[in-house]
Amino acid sequence: MKFKIDGFYAKLLVAYSKLLNLIHSANYQDGGLLIDVYAKTRWYESVLDVYKEGCIPHVSSMREYVPSAKEDDVEKVSKKIVEGTFGDGRYIKSFKGGDGYMVIGKKLEFVPRFEIHNLPKSLDELMLSLDLAGINWKTCKVDLQYL
Repeated sequence: MKFKIDGFYAKLLVAYSKLLNLIHSANYQDGGLLIDVYAKTRWYESVLDVYKEGCIPHVSSMREYVPSAKEDDVEKVSKKIVEGTFGDGRYIKSFKGGDGYMVIGKKLEFVPRFEIHNLPKSLDELMLSLDLAGINWKTCKVDLQYL
């Protein structure tokens, strides 16, 4: 089954990923839909969660799996992921990195923790951030004429 990324939130999630320099994927996997926004660095690829500062439990996941998915599930899941990032003091974090060193070539390099702070706090703030970055959410392309 092929899922279309043509709804408002589905396109917005792709643009949001581009804004934060993350990777977005939507795949039909094991009979269901997996929508994933993840980090890829020179050291690792990592699943991400959204946290609230000062709280131990995470707020939401940047990965959602829907078994027996229907076409409109792309929009529902995308909306859940985007809206799960909104709010004061929220940040994106992975569990990988920040805990050791890795040999790259012939050098021993520290593997940094992956965190993104200063997330948009609302839909309006996200739209403004995309506009300022020159990212068109409808086409999910960077519009260089506005930069």
